[in-house]
Amino acid sequence: MKLKQCLVAGQALPLTATEFELLAALMEDPSRLVSRSVLFESVWGRQSAVSDRTLDSHLRNLRHKLAGAGLPDIVKTVHGQGLRLGALE
Repeated sequence: MKLKQCLVAGQALPLTATEFELLAALMEDPSRLVSRSVLFESVWGRQSAVSDRTLDSHLRNLRHKLAGAGLPDIVKTVHGQGLRLGALE
């Protein structure tokens, strides 16, 4: 099994596998906008019957954990288009 770890300022951030995959999809190209359909496919695959609510729940949990690690509002929603990473300040 391949170990996956997220570090924020040198500290491990405990993420579920799904949260990690969502963050990884957003980090592939931090400057690009990622549509919800691309996130679905990246995390669950094309044939998945996962609902929008499931994606929203995982994103909410990921945002909460990132905020607790000092990165509030790093995952930005662009209404009607998708998500992107905000600038690290």
